[in-house]
Amino acid sequence: MATIKKISKQKLNTVIKGLPAPVQKHCKRTKMLAAYIVEQIKTEEWFLDAEVKPNFVVEAVFYHDIGKCKIAEDCLYFDHCTSQEKRETYESHVFQGVPLIVEECGAYVAESPVHSFEYCTYLAITEHHEHVDGSGFPYGKRGEDLSIVGKITALANVLDHLLFVGRTDWCDFDGAMAELEKLAGNELDETLVAILLDRKEAFREFVSYLFDSEIRNIKKNSYGIRVFYHPVVLLKNKKTVMYRAEYRLNDPYYGMVDGAAVLPIAEQSGQIFKLERLAFEKMCSEIDRLCWPDEMLPTFTFGFSAVHVQKPSFVQDITEILNAYEINPKLVCISVKDAEMQNPEYSWTETVDALRALGVSFMIDEFSGASPLLSAMDELTVDRICMKKEYSKKITFNSKTQSIVEGLIQIAQKLGIEIVFDAVETDDTVSVLRQMGVPAAGGPLYGQPLSFKELRKLMDDQYIKGGDGQ
Repeated sequence: MATIKKISKQKLNTVIKGLPAPVQKHCKRTKMLAAYIVEQIKTEEWFLDAEVKPNFVVEAVFYHDIGKCKIAEDCLYFDHCTSQEKRETYESHVFQGVPLIVEECGAYVAESPVHSFEYCTYLAITEHHEHVDGSGFPYGKRGEDLSIVGKITALANVLDHLLFVGRTDWCDFDGAMAELEKLAGNELDETLVAILLDRKEAFREFVSYLFDSEIRNIKKNSYGIRVFYHPVVLLKNKKTVMYRAEYRLNDPYYGMVDGAAVLPIAEQSGQIFKLERLAFEKMCSEIDRLCWPDEMLPTFTFGFSAVHVQKPSFVQDITEILNAYEINPKLVCISVKDAEMQNPEYSWTETVDALRALGVSFMIDEFSGASPLLSAMDELTVDRICMKKEYSKKITFNSKTQSIVEGLIQIAQKLGIEIVFDAVETDDTVSVLRQMGVPAAGGPLYGQPLSFKELRKLMDDQYIKGGDGQ
């Protein structure tokens, strides 16, 4: 008989690191909860009869959600899968885990000896959503058809969701235990639940210990709004003249979420003003902490939604924030996407003029050659136009795109408007842009977006050496 290949934990750990941070933490906490459960039952006769090694069970539980590496990020959490298609995608993670291990390690875990670590891992992956009453998935196993590994993994998984997932504060422990008791006998194994509830105070202390560890991690991870900075450089010398701010939400449930992904929800709920204001304040506070003379700093561009800029108090709000952080308005550029500026009943000229009078510059983002704003350019005194990202991708081979861009550049030059390109990926694109007289561009060719810590280190290193901030 051929030797069954073993799992490489090192390889699987690398795979796990590809999951969003909250899912990784869920895996780690579930493993620790499983370790606690196993410690309570390891001398029970029925557990000894199962002939599984306690450490194999605990280690296997850590990999129970590894199949989530193979599904879309917006399907990682069942509660937020609103369509049948998404729910089916979510449920598929229990199938994805086993072939993933074959792919990464060449280990056919389903065919491994029943008492091996490999087989324990197979059980943890495939049974952690099974219910003792047969209502779970993927196979609808019930009662004695379920392994002790699957039952422990299912309990640890549910416990983590009741106690920790999505929380940054102490849970209602007693409420969670009451909910756990309701699940005994239908979703979860009654014997395992009974052992935890019989020793509830000891379990409370263990949960408190885990929570204290989470609090320490929360401080390190800084949940909340994070701002990242995309460099924009002069094409003639690669000097960085602007950073385009992009905000993300570091959420304890979803992990790092792009701000653009939550904008529709924020707009529908009326929270868009608060969200964008907080992100803009975050950017201003970080500019303030750079601690370098204004003349040594580049421009920082922040994109607002049109509905926010149209708010009557918008210019006043911007003024208050800049004053609060003592930010020179000339360091700030506000941008709005072309497609959002098409409301014929709103006078953009008045708002843009008010911002420019304050000292803040204004940029139209994702500008298109078909934009209705073209006819208003003689009155709308914008400072910059950033072209549609698609233009950067097509300009080297599409003659129509080249003609559109050349025409827009000529119009902009006559009106004294600066042209900026984004999403530049190749030197060929740069060559074409330079020939057309485009002064500045950003995109992957000039590096990945920087965190504030990375930005400050970069600027400190350059300025200390007497550089020019490029």
